[in-house]
Amino acid sequence: MTTPGTNTAYTQRSKLRRFILALSLFSLACLSNSASAYTLLFGKWDDPTRGTGATVSWSFIADGAGVDTSNYHDGNLTGLSSIGTLRLSIDSTYGTGAFDAAVQRAFNTWASVANLHFNHVTDNGSPFAGTTAIDIRIGAYVFASGFAGGAGYGPPGNDLFFPDPLAGDLALSANNNFQIAPGAEGDLLPTPGGAYFNDLEGLVLHELGHTLGLGHSTNPDSVMCGYVDSNFDGSACHYELINRQLDADDIAGMQFLYGPATPPYTVGGNVSGLANNKSVTLLNNGSDIKVVSSNGGFTFANALASGTYTVTVAVQPAGQTCTISNGSGTISNIHITNVSVSCTNTYTVGGNISGLAASGLVLKLNSTNLIIANGANNFKFATALTTGTAYTVSVGIQPVGYLCTVINGSGTISTTNISNISISCARSYTVGGGITGLTKAGLILKLNGGANKIIPSGATSYTFATSLISGTPYTVTFSALPAGLNCTLGNNPGVMGSANITNVNVSCTPQ
Repeated sequence: MTTPGTNTAYTQRSKLRRFILALSLFSLACLSNSASAYTLLFGKWDDPTRGTGATVSWSFIADGAGVDTSNYHDGNLTGLSSIGTLRLSIDSTYGTGAFDAAVQRAFNTWASVANLHFNHVTDNGSPFAGTTAIDIRIGAYVFASGFAGGAGYGPPGNDLFFPDPLAGDLALSANNNFQIAPGAEGDLLPTPGGAYFNDLEGLVLHELGHTLGLGHSTNPDSVMCGYVDSNFDGSACHYELINRQLDADDIAGMQFLYGPATPPYTVGGNVSGLANNKSVTLLNNGSDIKVVSSNGGFTFANALASGTYTVTVAVQPAGQTCTISNGSGTISNIHITNVSVSCTNTYTVGGNISGLAASGLVLKLNSTNLIIANGANNFKFATALTTGTAYTVSVGIQPVGYLCTVINGSGTISTTNISNISISCARSYTVGGGITGLTKAGLILKLNGGANKIIPSGATSYTFATSLISGTPYTVTFSALPAGLNCTLGNNPGVMGSANITNVNVSCTPQ
C-alpha cells in the first residue's frame, strides 16, 4: 500500500477536517446504530430532517474559475479550474464522453439507493466556494499537497466548518493521475509505468459521498473508507482495487440521511461515445422508447413498481454501433441507474465488381453473407466494423458459369470506410469426360491437384465442381484406382478454351 508522499488516491484532510470527522463520529453515536461503520458530516440537502429525500443540483465548475479564499481556508487548492483539460485527457484515452460518463455513473450510483434526485445544470462561473446557487460543483485544481486525488465538502449545516458557499464543492486534483480502470469490482487497478492512477469513477463516488453528508467509514471495503493507513481510524482502505459498488455500510449511511429509494423505480443509466449530432434509440422491455441524442445520463419515462427490465438498442446511430452492459435484471427496491450504453464509430466494407453477368454470387465478410445480384458493379456489407477489427472478404458461392476472385480482400479497420476491394468475375468452364469399364468402387480423380472427386462404381461420366477461366491449364490425375482395374486418361492435359471440357475420358479394364 502506498503512503502519503507518493502518488496515491489518498485524500488528505487537514487537522480541521479530522476534527470535523471526530465530531461527526460523536454525533453518529446519538443518531444511528453503534455497530455501523459509517460516519456523518453535519448536514444534508433540502429538508434537514434525516431520512427525508432531496433534489440536488450539480455542475462542472467553469474553466478559469478561481478559489474564493474568503470561504475556503485550507489553502490546499491553487490556480484556476481546469476541468476541461482533465476531461480532454480522459476522453482522448477512453473515447468521447468517457469523462462525463464516469462522473454521471457516480451520481447514478448514489441515486439508485436513496431518495435522491440530481439535476445537472450549467455552471454560473463563480469561483470554488463562491456561490450557493448550485448545490454540488465539481472543478479541477492544483493541490498544494501534490498527492491528494480529490476533496469533497459536506452539505450546509454547520457554517463554522462548511460555510454555505463551500458546502457541496468538490475538487479533483489537476496535478494527479486519473484513469477509467478496466476490469471488474475488486480487480487490481492498473499502474501504467509503475505509477498510481486514481480510478476516476471510484474517486468521484467517494467524494460525492462527502458532498452529500457522509464522513469516512471505518469499513475498509466501503466506498467511503477514507484512509490509506491506520494512523487515524484503524482502517486500511483498498485503494489498490477497483471500488465502485456501494457496501451495505455506504447504503445504510446514505439512507439514514435521505431515506431509501421510493417506488415506482426508474430504469436508466449512461451513454458514452455517442458522436455529435447522432442519436441512439433504446427500448426497455420492448415497448418503452427512449431516444438519446447526447452523452450522459438517461432515464426511461415509464417507472416500474416491480418486475424485470431488459434494455436493448432499437436503432443504431448512423456510422456507430452501441452496445449495452448491465442491460437486464429484476427491480429490487432501488432505481436502476447502471445500464451502460457504449457507442463506437463503425466503418463499412465494400468495393467494386467487374465482369458479373450471372446470378448466384454470395460474398462473405468474416461470417456475414451478402447476396449479389446479376450485373451488380459494386457492393457494401450492411454489417459495420469498429476500429481495430480484422476483416476478410471471400467468395462464399460462385455464380453459375462464372469464377470470381477477390483482390484486396483482407485487412484491419482503421478510421475510414473500406471501399477498395475488387471482385473480378470471368466466364468459367468445367472439366469432365466420359467413363467406360468402371465396374468397381475406388476411383478418385483430382483436377490440378485440388480436392478429391470420388467416382462411384458404374459411373459413365464425371464433371469437376471447380470451374476454370479461359487460358487456364488443366491436368486431371488419379488419386486412387479401383482394386483389380487398370484405368487410363485421354485428352489430358490441356488448356481451357471458351467451352466446357467434356472429353477427358477415363477408360478402365480388368487387370
